Amino acid sequence: IHHYSIKMAVTDEQLNELLPAFKESLGSAADGVEDSHLQQFLRWKPDVKRATERFQSFCEWKKANPSLFDDSLRLSKDEELVRLVKSEVIVHPPGLSTKTGSPILIGRLRNNDMKDGRTVEGVCR
Repeated sequence: IHHYSIKMAVTDEQLNELLPAFKESLGSAADGVEDSHLQQFLRWKPDVKRATERFQSFCEWKKANPSLFDDSLRLSKDEELVRLVKSEVIVHPPGLSTKTGSPILIGRLRNNDMKDGRTVEGVCR
């Protein structure tokens, strides 16, 4: 006989009950952060201590990777990125997106012709 444990989803009510303690645990790091964003750290495992550790780790990762969160990867801000997209090194297949609707980009490195001055760093960023 096999016994299976079914993990129940965390309810919005549970998240709302934990949120004040989570914010208090984060202190000023929670200032300006939307409740819905903070709740994502509680949703995986509704434990304030673990959610605090995950949030702090996320903030450290975000600081270590600032170019992922600024405007430098916007097509309107970078001619080199426009050139990569036009050459189909980076593609966005129609209908392929994240759960929140953000586009998913795929690198097709076989289309990468380094003769036009591209660099490995430029393509990989």
